[in-house]
Amino acid sequence: MAPVRPSATQRRQARRGLEALDLACDLAGTQFVLAEAIGVSSATISSWRNRYERVPLTHVPHIVEFANDPRVTPMTLRPDYQRGWLLLSKQLATLRPPLPRTRLRKPLPSGETGDVDETGDTPPARTHADETTGLPV
Repeated sequence: MAPVRPSATQRRQARRGLEALDLACDLAGTQFVLAEAIGVSSATISSWRNRYERVPLTHVPHIVEFANDPRVTPMTLRPDYQRGWLLLSKQLATLRPPLPRTRLRKPLPSGETGDVDETGDTPPARTHADETTGLPV
């Protein structure tokens, strides 16, 4: 069975993505340098460029990071995956950094745990209030 030839539309989309890959290779200096930086062989990149193959999604972030150029983005490397990139960027924008913890638990030398503040000091002992007067005991 003969291999399936990509349609003209698929070839145009792949070519648009390969323009960004070509730019990444130019920025790296050589195809070999880019290949080593992203952990693939030079022949793999050559295959992507010469056979109108799409850059696998797993390699896109590595190429973008290595190129460090605003013209090499996930959307320019894989224009066929526009909807996925938009969804991912929305999800990443909604992530919030974790709230800082104000009190930490620290093991005591005896094996018990006690409260400590951010500086690592044990807070002063809490006192109990007298039930009748409300004053600390």
